[in-house]
Amino acid sequence: MTVPPEEHKPNLKDEPETKPTFLGGIINLFKGNFLDTIAYIILALSLIYTCFNSFNGGLIAGFIMGLYFSSYVFKIVRQFREFLITDGIFKGFVLIAALVAFMIAASGLALGLFLGTFMRPIFGHAQKTGEEESKKDEPTKNP
Repeated sequence: MTVPPEEHKPNLKDEPETKPTFLGGIINLFKGNFLDTIAYIILALSLIYTCFNSFNGGLIAGFIMGLYFSSYVFKIVRQFREFLITDGIFKGFVLIAALVAFMIAASGLALGLFLGTFMRPIFGHAQKTGEEESKKDEPTKNP
């Protein structure tokens, strides 16, 4: 039997002494994303609360949704005129009627979404959309 060369032997010094556990990894993830963790806990509690009081539970869930998706809401509102031009006014009317019905049927969720969207600047700068992220990565041209 031949002894393998030194380069093929595994280096035991590179392995960590203790491997992270599943629960330890989750705890580290929560510690690294503390504000997101708080938002997820509030969102989960609001979903449970929605079963008992739909307006207030929807208000809280809509608020969290507005905080997370405010940049996308503004982007959709800016592109609504283009939607009307390309797809026609009748589809726009159907969309507006559906949104009004949504605001009536789920008024807490709609109000929370509105409040969260417009209060996003108070809680920090707005999240970047994928389009803004790609522009950031492009090299700048110097004249």
